[in-house]
Amino acid sequence: MRQKVREHAGLIPLVGFGVALEVYLLLIQPRPRDSLSPEERQWLRNKGELVFAGDNNYPPFEYVAENGEYRGFNVDMVRALGLELGVDVRLVPMPWAASLEALWLGRVDALQGIKYTSEREKTYAFAQPYLTTSQAIFVKSDRYDITDLPDLAGHVVAVQRGDFAHDLLKRRPEVHLLLVENQSAAADQLLAGEADAFVGNRFAGLYLLQRKRAMNQVKMVGEPIAPAGYGPAVRKGDQVLLRILNIGLESVERKGIKQNIDHKWFGQVIQSRSTLPSTFLTLALVLLAITLASALIIYAWNRMLMGQVRQRTQELSISNQALRQRAEEMAGLYKVGIAATSSLNFHEALTSIYEQISQFMGISTFYIAIYDELEQKLHFEIFVDRGEHRDRFTISLDENSGLTGWIVRSREPLLIRDLELEKDRLPASFITVGQPVRSWLGVPLMLKEKLVGVMSIQSYEPNAFDDDGLRIFSTVASQVAMVIENTRLHERIREQAIRDGVTQVYNHDYLHEQLVRELERSKRYHHPVSFIMLDLDQFKEFNDHYGHLAGDEVLKMVAKLVSARVRSVDIVGRYGGDEFAIILPQASVSDAQAVAERVRDAVENTPFASPQGDLPTTLTVSQGVATFPISAQSPVALIDQADRALYAAKIAGRNQIHVASPIS
Repeated sequence: MRQKVREHAGLIPLVGFGVALEVYLLLIQPRPRDSLSPEERQWLRNKGELVFAGDNNYPPFEYVAENGEYRGFNVDMVRALGLELGVDVRLVPMPWAASLEALWLGRVDALQGIKYTSEREKTYAFAQPYLTTSQAIFVKSDRYDITDLPDLAGHVVAVQRGDFAHDLLKRRPEVHLLLVENQSAAADQLLAGEADAFVGNRFAGLYLLQRKRAMNQVKMVGEPIAPAGYGPAVRKGDQVLLRILNIGLESVERKGIKQNIDHKWFGQVIQSRSTLPSTFLTLALVLLAITLASALIIYAWNRMLMGQVRQRTQELSISNQALRQRAEEMAGLYKVGIAATSSLNFHEALTSIYEQISQFMGISTFYIAIYDELEQKLHFEIFVDRGEHRDRFTISLDENSGLTGWIVRSREPLLIRDLELEKDRLPASFITVGQPVRSWLGVPLMLKEKLVGVMSIQSYEPNAFDDDGLRIFSTVASQVAMVIENTRLHERIREQAIRDGVTQVYNHDYLHEQLVRELERSKRYHHPVSFIMLDLDQFKEFNDHYGHLAGDEVLKMVAKLVSARVRSVDIVGRYGGDEFAIILPQASVSDAQAVAERVRDAVENTPFASPQGDLPTTLTVSQGVATFPISAQSPVALIDQADRALYAAKIAGRNQIHVASPIS
């Protein structure tokens, strides 16, 4: 081969030049630009980040995995969308009904994914859809009386609260709806025999049944229901954000990113081989023929061109190496971004961030310290030296807090290429203790101009980090700061979703979910569960006389009285109006009666002062007690029996406790 090259030395420069020219044109051709206007870009900069709400249990679209990682098709699409738009995105998983409420109240900017319907169009504005989805009816494999929507009349049907199936079936009063938090719970109700059918998303239903290994127990009947677009949504009237999302989605589609995400979550069809290689080969052969003809004419120039080609090839090699390095950095940054937002567990997310950073940046030591402004301390939540995780520790911010303390005080990043050479220019207190590192890079963790901590990497080798590393590390810092905020926001939103706004005890929906869970546990371990329904006697007259504000204060006091007289494992909630309920796991009838008596006595002997300063008012409560499995065999029946017993206590003269009769 080399001999042949020498024989045709005159052809080498021209062929090389032609190939190099092709490579150069491929490398320098401009990437398609998005069409964001200057005003839209400024809007994104002012916004700082986009907050998306999503279902916490809607696989394969969006769900929190067993390890705490937020995963799914929608999750990957929104993260890709954020990278394309150049904006930070924060993903907040929550129950589906809570996510709808969060967008309606303006607590989040958008929903990750929702089915497009004319009814929802009155409230939301829909972006370009990801795909088309439909609903389906799932029934037990041995059932043949349900084949379509009209057949659901008179049957108990499990649906997710707030889902399209909920909107569809609530217009059919002949269908008895069993509302649950997510589609997984709806499938569980069908499998447990509590529901005759489950109506939900076709993809999600099949995915869940496969994961539960129940495909042989359940079948899908009827035609696909209401096929429609599925994708992100914003509040009605938020046209600026809607335009921005559509631009980003078009870019994700155009670049093939969405196709890759589709293949990841829904599989791919084997494609026929592309004609591009043969076309490229044909063009290359034509170019080669032209080059050969030209070589015969300009043979005399070949020596000069050979040197130019060598020089240009070397330049292209350097340029290609830089491009590859940049691509590797961007891929690493993308992985770090996913790691930073994939888990609601703070320390798991920090560990994932370290693992991703260590793969594309040469580091020896890594740590993240959280800043306590009130105590003026730094809490080192993760500290890794040469792959070994150290125990968490805390230091005070003083003159000996070193380089980390300097970043806290200055709120500025710090890059030291070689501590050995630059230590004379730094105060003595800045020099690290222990085996000295040579390279040091640290950045502040800022969230909306507020310092939340410091992140640093070090190396025992000099010149391990440069300005590009500082730029990348600063970008990672914004993701880490969001991890802290996400954890706090998740806890706040979760509490708001399950608490009653007036009394701060649990709300009706949470009570029902916990009752279902406790009864399932009772069936597994064969222990009783008691349920107390209590109602304030003649509370309407109190409200009419003193007003609803005074009534709310009484409800708050009663909630505190009840909560103080139950066990830590018991669950107290407001069932509705002036009704409260108590779930007592592993409590017999006599145990429940004892609790009810303590509550009755406490309320009767507590003076409730009126807002006018009148003499204190005395109130009483009537209570109904039912116990599983003695009084009922299902959650609905248990609530009904307790309610009937409560009514009997009212009829018998109030301020009493009645126990539901055993099942005959």
